[in-house]
Amino acid sequence: MMMMMMMMMMMMTEQFA
Repeated sequence: MMMMMMMMMMMMTEQFA
């Protein structure tokens, strides 16, 4: 569960950059 959340955050932040 924690890993999935981290991956989602990375993907989201990537779009903002």
